[in-house]
Amino acid sequence: MNANYIAQMEHVLDVYARPKNSAEPAVNFDEAMKQLVSDVAPPSPVKSGQSARIDYEYKRVSVANIFMFFDRHRGWRKAKATQSKTAVDFAQCMKELVDEHYPDAHKIHGEFTAA
Repeated sequence: MNANYIAQMEHVLDVYARPKNSAEPAVNFDEAMKQLVSDVAPPSPVKSGQSARIDYEYKRVSVANIFMFFDRHRGWRKAKATQSKTAVDFAQCMKELVDEHYPDAHKIHGEFTAA
């Protein structure tokens, strides 16, 4: 931890501490890449009274990006999965946030993080 890191964390806490204000909502936006996997071998048949036996070996099929919006004052969240994680995907999410979810907001305060 250094002074810059602490200053950024204090900024995040300031955003989260903002009082509820529908004209200037505080929204967290996060993104994360996730692996999409499939089984290598089919699950073993289950015998009566036994738990299913699952082989933990898997094959990576693809990846997906998950964008997440969260407004703690409204108790609202929205997840959006995309095939890529580009500037265009990010811009489309911001447009959706402004145009569809907060069309009457004067200003949206946020903290945006990337995994």
